[in-house]
Amino acid sequence: VRKSGNQLRISAQLIKVADGFELWSETYDRELEDVFVIQDEIASNIVGALQLTLSPGEEEALHSDRTTDIKAYDFYLRGRGYFRRRTKEDFESAREMFSKSIEIDPTYAPAYAGLADTYTEFWRNYESTDENLEKADEFSRHAVDLGPEWAEAHAARGYALGQLRQYDEAVTEFERAIELGPTLFEAYFYYGTVAFTQGDLVFAAEMFENASHSAPDDIRALQLLPQVYRSLGRPKSVRSTSERRLALAERLLELDPDDVQVLLYGANALANLGERERSLEWAERVLRAETDDALVLYNIACFYSIAGEADLAIQALEKSYDAGLADPEWMAQD
Repeated sequence: VRKSGNQLRISAQLIKVADGFELWSETYDRELEDVFVIQDEIASNIVGALQLTLSPGEEEALHSDRTTDIKAYDFYLRGRGYFRRRTKEDFESAREMFSKSIEIDPTYAPAYAGLADTYTEFWRNYESTDENLEKADEFSRHAVDLGPEWAEAHAARGYALGQLRQYDEAVTEFERAIELGPTLFEAYFYYGTVAFTQGDLVFAAEMFENASHSAPDDIRALQLLPQVYRSLGRPKSVRSTSERRLALAERLLELDPDDVQVLLYGANALANLGERERSLEWAERVLRAETDDALVLYNIACFYSIAGEADLAIQALEKSYDAGLADPEWMAQD
């Protein structure tokens, strides 16, 4: 995908993995406003190339998450980009982007799901207020009402219900999300997060592995897997997942050397692998960049505990708590 001003070029290929044979390819040179038309054409051409026949429900699902407004879509994508960086400032920017998307298109379910996710994260990591939890509940419910066939709406709903400790209802939403979107990272990752909170580590590991396979470039699932495997008494899995996490962190830092969360995930992996000095160097880079973000401070505390620096870990935990992170059930499992 290449974008220049209002011009958009998309080159798409469909390759048969077994032998590398090209089943179909096309290049689209269009205006940005035509992006939805291009998406429909690509989907239809892939269906044709694979000689598939879609049911009416499948045909409808291809278009169920669409807004007709390119600006609403653009704000939504920007919101998701900020959301994945996982600092308070980025969550605030994500919330602003999702809100702008909804202002333009009040019926756009994905933006409501994104907004619900930001309020859930704020409740978990920064401001454990009734207001944040109520907004997560409200917006996730609205997302499902507007987009009942959209997987991310159900994932957001399950995530919010998990924080409300309505676990049975959360499971129902996660299962529906996976049914509708079997490759959706958030469905597995949020499901695993809620299972982790409950202490169901075997299932949490399964969900985090599924999330990692669904989105190999998203490091969040690999962040938690080594410690889950350590708790389950599986040292070989601790090492292999730490190696996977370090390799991904190094690749992501080539793109953005200042991503503090990726630096921390990499530092944790290095500590797990016994590379103590290098891990402390990575943590020091984080401390120079971010020292007052509750989630960053909490993850620094996790790193120090793995590195055997108990006093520094306790100091960072206290700072994290003062900065707003107060999810006792998560801390107990962590």
